[in-house]
Amino acid sequence: MDVLSTDKTGTLTQGKIVLEKHLDAHGDESEKVLQYGYINSFHHTGLKNLLDEAILAHESWENA
Repeated sequence: MDVLSTDKTGTLTQGKIVLEKHLDAHGDESEKVLQYGYINSFHHTGLKNLLDEAILAHESWENA
């Protein structure tokens, strides 16, 4: 990973993070980035964190 950018607004007030965009290294939307993030979060063997939960709850998976 070269860049991970997050905005934690809402973490303290709502107790959750919402995934809004999944971009590649060029700043373009990328389904592959989302797929890799999902695979990593789904198979994570330790404690899942708020970022894992946001990826797993992303609307793309609800409609799949």
